[in-house]
Amino acid sequence: MGLFGLLAGAAIGATVGLLLAPASGKETRKNIKRRAKRAQKDLVDLVEKVRGNAEAAAADAMEDAGKEVSSKAKRAADAVRQSAN
Repeated sequence: MGLFGLLAGAAIGATVGLLLAPASGKETRKNIKRRAKRAQKDLVDLVEKVRGNAEAAAADAMEDAGKEVSSKAKRAADAVRQSAN
């Protein structure tokens, strides 16, 4: 919730600030639209970053799991060889 809460709070604060600022309706709508587009871009960037981090973490986990399985298989094969001798 941390980063999402921060972004949501920033968006709400910016919107309230715009609505309370002394500007014409047209100017206020223009500012809200501009800030909404910026917030959307920031959110898309954040989602892409999180997705990339998740994909990297998944790849690392798969690699670690593969190494663990390989190691256990080698130990099992060694144990079978030992018991056969």
